Amino acid sequence: MRLLKKLTMTNKIVPTVIMIIMSFNFHSCSKDPEPLGMDRVWYTGDELRMDGYYYYDYPTSKPEYREIWFLYTNGIAQQAGAQLSELDAREQSFRDGSFYARTNDRRNGWGVFQVQNNMIKINHWRQQAGSGRWITRSDIGEITSKESFMVGGKAFQFKQFYPKLDSICRFIP
Repeated sequence: MRLLKKLTMTNKIVPTVIMIIMSFNFHSCSKDPEPLGMDRVWYTGDELRMDGYYYYDYPTSKPEYREIWFLYTNGIAQQAGAQLSELDAREQSFRDGSFYARTNDRRNGWGVFQVQNNMIKINHWRQQAGSGRWITRSDIGEITSKESFMVGGKAFQFKQFYPKLDSICRFIP
């Protein structure tokens, strides 16, 4: 009889413990993105131009590389980039929509921005190396003119560009 009670008790406890352990394990491996930590706010200011993109050319990278930020009046920011030797092709993919079609279903590079008192703040998603988790990166800098801003020691310059990528992002309400 004692053996029967012990087995019954064990059959109840073990599955419960296993379920608890599994729930912690699944939670720690979650791929749910971190929140952006900043609301999307319409940009109505005149501190920056919105009819193109901002770029920074890495002076020592091999191959030479251009980091690009598209900023939209609806408060959306999208990061892109290209090797300088492939810049014309990348810009064509912006114009014909193929870049947007490839990137719209991924969080990487999408975010929001706000401008206050000649300061710009861009919060955007990055996929954490190794884990695959979506983390939020925050870049804060100073607007130096309508056509340039400094973020993280990088001076971004403006380039007029039309048409810009579509700014609709299914991940940002």
